[in-house]
Amino acid sequence: DKNEGEEEKVDPSTAAIQEVIEKYQLFGKVRTIDSSQDFDKVYKEAQKALLPEVFFLIGQKAAGKTTVGSSLAERTNMILMQFNEFVAKHKLKGADDETITLALINILKNEVSPRVLIEDFPQNLVQAKCFIKNCIEPSKVFYSKCSKDTCQERMITLGEDHSDYVSSAILSKKIKKFHDEAPSLIPFLQETTEFHEINCDQELQFVHQQVRDIIEPTVIHIRAGSNNDLKKQMITELVEKHGFINLEVSSLIRLETERRTPVGEEFLQIVQHGKIIPADMIVRMLRKIIYSGQKQNKFILNGFPDVIEQVNEFEANCARISAVFLTSEADKNVVEIKNNNLTLFNIDALFQKEFRLKITDSWDFGRFNEMLGCKTDYIIVTGTWCSGKTTVCKFLESTYGYTIVNLEAAKERVMKNHEND
Repeated sequence: DKNEGEEEKVDPSTAAIQEVIEKYQLFGKVRTIDSSQDFDKVYKEAQKALLPEVFFLIGQKAAGKTTVGSSLAERTNMILMQFNEFVAKHKLKGADDETITLALINILKNEVSPRVLIEDFPQNLVQAKCFIKNCIEPSKVFYSKCSKDTCQERMITLGEDHSDYVSSAILSKKIKKFHDEAPSLIPFLQETTEFHEINCDQELQFVHQQVRDIIEPTVIHIRAGSNNDLKKQMITELVEKHGFINLEVSSLIRLETERRTPVGEEFLQIVQHGKIIPADMIVRMLRKIIYSGQKQNKFILNGFPDVIEQVNEFEANCARISAVFLTSEADKNVVEIKNNNLTLFNIDALFQKEFRLKITDSWDFGRFNEMLGCKTDYIIVTGTWCSGKTTVCKFLESTYGYTIVNLEAAKERVMKNHEND
């Protein structure tokens, strides 16, 4: 208790802990566990918190899974685990599905990478149910759907000398085996996971883009034109009220050097020699933060990129920048393109030409979403009294950044606003 007018005292240890949390939160190192539950539940949550974020990639033989998976893993800070190789390596061929799945889970418990993409798993309903029951739900499931003819063509193109080549007869058997399990496996995954069907009959470059569109987060870049105060306001509002993570690149570089991480040591050596940190190293740092296994999906790039070379490096090896917001004073022209001539380093002009530059002179979140091209993502939570609706809503709010709109409270506001009507 405190007397009126007396300032609230903050426990120094609590403040110190919060400082540590805020520092490591940026790097995706913090896991939050509800310790008010029974001890057994807390223990299970702690175990799950140590597991990496898991993705499944399923589909028939020669559907392009390995090609897509390798590209996706490299770009989004994953390791690609090939299930069939895992079975062979651990001499599990012939073992029952539950034994194989539990062995896989034990491997994941010791995995240090924050994200794992498992190719060719699960192969049947038993494996899927066993994994979800004893481990965690996958963040996403990608189903590489492909016609038999396309698979046959790709196998022919691969050539008999390739280690993955199989004859047409064997390929047909493998395709049949997948489709024998699919009628029970796929509906279960569709119902219980975030399931995405990928059209792999198209050229692989379009398949890559389709997968990237699903998995990549929203990344924006805010640049101060003639109104730096508006930039600060936008960042504050987006972080505090709308779940964005502010990636202030200069601060991140400093923190990496302080933590003496491998990339931090590289930064230190470059700076000590009076050189500029190359774009690929900065992108490597950002990629680990953006794809840290924390399911964060909204980021602000602050202080980076500055030149087109950095833009190209980031978009080629991390994520596409959804939009660049340039803050300006009202009625002030901040970008000028003469004769369609873009200088090499003018990234504002580059994004203007690609219709990704958004010039704003005031802050309004609705307008921000319009400029970003976003639609409102909403969930309706309904059920009987005491069925846990509030708990579900609070989980969605704390974990995924949703805003809770209570129907009864909304009714009261409407009644109050229109009490004379």
